[in-house]
Amino acid sequence: MRPIAKALAVLAAASVTAVSPICPAWAAQGTLSLSGNYYVNPTVGCYNTAGRPLAVSNGTDTPVQMFSDSNCRAKSLGVVQPGSTIFAEGGSVYVPR
Repeated sequence: MRPIAKALAVLAAASVTAVSPICPAWAAQGTLSLSGNYYVNPTVGCYNTAGRPLAVSNGTDTPVQMFSDSNCRAKSLGVVQPGSTIFAEGGSVYVPR
């Protein structure tokens, strides 16, 4: 009886893994658009853009933060909530998850 229970546990774990979402847990779900560049399920980090003004369309499930420079190091210009679009004189956006 014990080997059968172990085999069932392995099968259950395998089936959960097989139907789990492909994107990592640290990715925001949805699409982030930065001045015409699209990022589907963007992972944690800083996203730079060369376009001015910066157009951020946040179609993800998490707020993102805009920065005035590239590399997300200078002054924060504010937060773009999910479902919002903002135009600003920025250079980068940080995705927290």
